[in-house]
Amino acid sequence: MLHLAALLGALPGSLRRLASLGLALAANRLELFSVEFKQEQVRFLSLLLWGEAGLVLSVVGLVLALMAVVWAVPPDYRLLVLALAAAAFLLAAALVLISVHRRVTRCRMPFSETLGQFNKDRECL
Repeated sequence: MLHLAALLGALPGSLRRLASLGLALAANRLELFSVEFKQEQVRFLSLLLWGEAGLVLSVVGLVLALMAVVWAVPPDYRLLVLALAAAAFLLAAALVLISVHRRVTRCRMPFSETLGQFNKDRECL
């Protein structure tokens, strides 16, 4: 198997420099991609963990609050209170899902810097 250095050494001077620059450019772009990938990974995991923590705390708080309200209401109205609470929770869930959808669709495209650099490279060449 030929080594890359041996292959470059067999090329004429200007072609060798061009190949060396091309390899350096590709290495630079791959490094940029890896940095952006790591940033996207951290951002995703952070959002996931904060979302899970918020969800768990919200569910516990809502269940406890609903139990307190149902317990405080006279027995004749408990079914009505539970139905109204269920409707309110479903409405709130729909609003949260709409908000999440908007946030996801408005986010910048992952790896946009890398793609921008590749486009610049293509235009220059």
